[in-house]
Amino acid sequence: MQPDDPESIAAATAAFRRRFILFLVIGVSAIFLLMVRPFIVALLVAGLLAGLVYPIYDRLRLWVKSSAGGAVLTVLLVLVLIVLPLLGFLGLVAAEALKVSELARAWFASQNYETAALMQKVTDWIPFADKLKPFSDQFIAKLGELAAEAMLQWEEHDIVRQVRGNGLLLGVSFESPDPAEKNWWYARSVRNRMLNHGVWAISDREDTIRMYPALNMNEQTLLEGLEIMHEAIRYVSEHGQQEGDSPGWPTGVAGF
Repeated sequence: MQPDDPESIAAATAAFRRRFILFLVIGVSAIFLLMVRPFIVALLVAGLLAGLVYPIYDRLRLWVKSSAGGAVLTVLLVLVLIVLPLLGFLGLVAAEALKVSELARAWFASQNYETAALMQKVTDWIPFADKLKPFSDQFIAKLGELAAEAMLQWEEHDIVRQVRGNGLLLGVSFESPDPAEKNWWYARSVRNRMLNHGVWAISDREDTIRMYPALNMNEQTLLEGLEIMHEAIRYVSEHGQQEGDSPGWPTGVAGF
């Protein structure tokens, strides 16, 4: 047959159509898989669950003599026997995990307190500790001055009502710019952001964050901790509080 023979042209056209349809199917399938890729696991689980409950659906359909009725009863049974118990189990696991987290935080806080108490005993045991006390008082006073200087401008933020300090006994009181929100929600939001960045402070259902830095803390650590708190104040002042009436974190007895 010649290349321009009608039969050759028809055969070539049919072959081209088959290839085109094949490539089109492959392309559409690839695009479809890309679109559903985030849902592939959910689709597989749904297909597996549908296969498992199909015998139940088939019996219920025959019993009620209705496909729609069988489907409704099957969904209700799945919710009652599988979904709700699973959600309850996950809720119990989450609650226990939260309790373990709170116990762990309280334990770490107690360890910090015990370490501080041990250091105090060691200091009392040193024979010439009384001669070092004047220098210790000067050091503490210097740290208090650094803290007061670092916190001087904090009251410029709209959520800060008052900044106060007596040596290294530091406190910051907060107020809500929104009458519908409580003051202590803002204090807790600031404190939780501090905790997430490594600074431990004390605040429960109160509008004040209290800080008791260690008396032997070096200046750099003190200033870093205060800067983290200042960043938390700026963030909450700009973005609003995120905690509301949520459960509080354990406070412990340690500062930073």
